[in-house]
Amino acid sequence: MKIKPLRASKVKDKTKRIPSGVFSFDVLTGGGLPENKITIFWGSKSSGKTTMALKIIGNYLQMFKDKEVLYVDLEDSFDKEWASRFIEDEDFDRVLLIRPLYAEEAIDAMVDILNSDEYNIGFLMIDSLANMVPIADFEKSASEDTVGMQARVINKMIRKLLPIKSAMNKEGKTLTCIFINQVRSKIGARAFTPDSTKPGGHYQDFVAHMIIRFYAVENVTKGDVTIKVKHQFKIEKAKVNNAIQGRKGAFSLVLVDHEGMEIGQTDDYNIILNSAKKFKVLERIGNKWKFNENVFTTQADVLTRMREDIKFYVELYETTMNKMITDVIPGGEND
Repeated sequence: MKIKPLRASKVKDKTKRIPSGVFSFDVLTGGGLPENKITIFWGSKSSGKTTMALKIIGNYLQMFKDKEVLYVDLEDSFDKEWASRFIEDEDFDRVLLIRPLYAEEAIDAMVDILNSDEYNIGFLMIDSLANMVPIADFEKSASEDTVGMQARVINKMIRKLLPIKSAMNKEGKTLTCIFINQVRSKIGARAFTPDSTKPGGHYQDFVAHMIIRFYAVENVTKGDVTIKVKHQFKIEKAKVNNAIQGRKGAFSLVLVDHEGMEIGQTDDYNIILNSAKKFKVLERIGNKWKFNENVFTTQADVLTRMREDIKFYVELYETTMNKMITDVIPGGEND
């Protein structure tokens, strides 16, 4: 079968983004998760990988009301109560959850669902590649060697997924993918080389457009109660416009309702305020502060307005983010 070439002039200039709602993440990724691309989130336990993915899925379902999400829960860890912090109740009907026992079952189910006319999948979430256990590990004795089998089965999954994704693109459809992975200690690591890696081989790295590693840094306590956990992330690969490869960011995830913030929210108020001042989105006019038509006596007044007025918060968030992307990120409008 002959392939008809596409003239490069017809290719869209920029990759669209699905925002996370986490300020530092959206700035450094150039606006959020790249749409119609494959992104890998990896890191140690409780480092914020799945929570970030759920935030993005929630926003995706709000942006695309006719689309569905396929959630491959290999860890049997999907918690609806926690997910409801990020996904609207009416959108759960558009989240298709499968819990396969082993990798080959996951691949076959994924392929069947993506190829089916019964569904309109636009987002694929796999949690996680580390738990894609080959059926051979079930069937063989524990004394038998199965080294390399997991990498081969993950490679097979990707090789089956890419043609489906390409076929969808030809039909004008998109498929955005998040692969979550864990950390594996690297056997035989030497000085000056990484001592950890991702389970499942290197092919995943080749096909991913963005790779982000997550870290849990510290717990913020109030008395004996942990009220927030601070996470960091590093963009290890960014083969998309407006993202900053090699840059690090941080965010604080709220674990206990306090100071007007709810569980699952990120505490971005001060970082947005400081960034808005630095990039002159929030301007100093005499002894007052001005953003668009809004005038404030003190910075504390700005923070109060951000907490009380979601429309104002979003407007300041998006204006500041877009200004930062335009002014400082390679590939931005002024690059």
